[in-house]
Amino acid sequence: MQPMRSRDAFDLGDGLADVVRHLQRAEEALLEPMGVTWAQARVMRAILGLGRPVHMGGIAHHLGIVPRSATSMVDELERNGLVERRADPDDRRGVLVDLTPRGRTVAVELRRLHQRAVAQVLAPLPKDDRAELERVVGALRARRGPGAARAACIPPERTRSRP
Repeated sequence: MQPMRSRDAFDLGDGLADVVRHLQRAEEALLEPMGVTWAQARVMRAILGLGRPVHMGGIAHHLGIVPRSATSMVDELERNGLVERRADPDDRRGVLVDLTPRGRTVAVELRRLHQRAVAQVLAPLPKDDRAELERVVGALRARRGPGAARAACIPPERTRSRP
């Protein structure tokens, strides 16, 4: 495989960053009436996607953010009645975060809005190009390597099953 010229890599990197920012802005516009920030929506979709309560460190790990950021977002979501903290029955020092019933309903809607924002941003692409983009993104995700896996999973020590 031929290495990219530095200018091509720079342009491609900037282009990818622009697309991500465009997607984030499109999603923020859809989220604004719900009173949920883009970052908070990511937290709620992560908990919904995991399908079970998760430790604060697991949220940070899953999203690739620092624990303090996860704590701030969970604090606000808890104040708004969208998530709740509770003691971990398997670890008396641990605290689990879960969606409240209202939070679960909102998270399902957030997932729908996220899909809508992605569809809006990708709408100008022909179907074949969207399929190719999906393939390329999947390949990049699969090849990120062990260090990048941190942002895609919960740490092994926090994967205890619930009774």
